[in-house]
Parts: sequence; structure tokens; C-alpha cells
Amino acid sequence: MAYLALQQYDLAVDIFTNKKMSLIRSTFGVNHPFYLDYLNELGVAYLWAGKLNEAIAEFKEAISIADSTKQERNLYLYYHNLGRAVMLTNDKQNALKLLKISEKFQKELFGKVMDNTTNYINECMK
Repeated sequence: MAYLALQQYDLAVDIFTNKKMSLIRSTFGVNHPFYLDYLNELGVAYLWAGKLNEAIAEFKEAISIADSTKQERNLYLYYHNLGRAVMLTNDKQNALKLLKISEKFQKELFGKVMDNTTNYINECMK
């Protein structure tokens, strides 16, 4: 994660995929919350590296696993990040749907919505 903070996104992707993937899978398994967090962080690294298709794939996998294993604690974040990635592909209609799902989860969990989510929704509606 330090590589993300230092804006070394390609290096972060390399470390996540080549060094951490097998360790996390073998230690925790794919249904563990750490694995979902890992997928999200990898997706963010791809997103910031400009690799939108890869980012979208990681966020979708996190959502799929979270849905199938009833791990809903961070679904709001996965949908937010997926919505942002889809938005950057200029598919604002589908991005809006995903961001609205994130918004719903955020309201249920926190009673409010992150400013970024609201801003992205407003941008998609233009």
C-alpha cells in the first residue's frame, strides 16, 4: 500500500500480483475478508495506473465473492470503485447504476454518503 501512497502504481501492481497474490490465497483463501481487501487494493492500483479493464475485473471479483459469501461490510467501497472505473471508460449510464448501489449501501451503513460518491453521481448525470 505504501507504493500507492507514493504514486508508484505500476510497482504496486507488480508487487500485488507477483508477490502477494499466492501468499494471500494460500494463507487466507479467496473467501477471507483480507483477500477481498487485497482485490480492492489491486483494483485501485490498476485504476491509478490507467489500466481500467484490469481494475474493473478486480472490483467485479471482489463484489462477486462478497455477494456469494455474504461479506457485505465493504460492498459500498467495491461498488464505489467499480463505478469510478466504469465512469472513466465514459460509460456514465452503467457507472451511475453502480454508484447508486454504493450510495444505498453507504446510507444503510453510515447514514450518509461519501462526498466522492456524490460528486461522481452528479458528474454521471450531466
